[in-house]
Amino acid sequence: MNRTKWHNGTKHEVDFWTDWFHTQGLDWKSDFLNRLNPQLPFQDYLVQYLPKTLRCSILDVGAGPLTMLGKVLSGCELTIVAVDPLANEYDALLKRHGIAPIVRTQYCEAERLSEKFLTESFDLIHVQNALDHSYDPLEGIMQMIRVLKRNCFIFMAHLSNEAEKENYTGFHQWNFLREGSKFIIWNKEDRIDVNEALKEKAEVSVSGDRSWNYVAIRKLV
Repeated sequence: MNRTKWHNGTKHEVDFWTDWFHTQGLDWKSDFLNRLNPQLPFQDYLVQYLPKTLRCSILDVGAGPLTMLGKVLSGCELTIVAVDPLANEYDALLKRHGIAPIVRTQYCEAERLSEKFLTESFDLIHVQNALDHSYDPLEGIMQMIRVLKRNCFIFMAHLSNEAEKENYTGFHQWNFLREGSKFIIWNKEDRIDVNEALKEKAEVSVSGDRSWNYVAIRKLV
């Protein structure tokens, strides 16, 4: 997708988070509270993707103004880094509402992670409902692999075919789809078989239901 076209979707995304802050979560009140809870347990479904070490470094890509990740895991010290291309806009929203985040989201595009972080920096990379909002999701995945440690995982959770459902408005320009054992990224112009694209670099596993796609990518080299 053309980056200029992507940038034109900024207002749509900022408007969503403006309403989210104003209503303290829109229809997801518990989500608002959880993101502000320093004692929120790290999510059980993600623990399996962490290495068995005393310290783990986790990158949350497209984290929004407040990462959704839990901050506490028994037996492991977590270091969470959150990035988002709209971090500056989110800082303004946080200031307006008098909120000091537990983890402040830093500015970075998914497609440029290796410009900000060293190779093999993270034990786990998490993405939820964010990479399908990027201008080049395959490059975003390639960048995540670059900054991920070997034999570690990227875990992604996205709604299926969101661009189609949203009629390609705002940041909704890419669809994520589970097709058998394959993870497919597509829109009206392109179709990418991610398993094939990554076969030299990573193992890709997909699961989910009619609404959600869950993708686990293990870095090989």
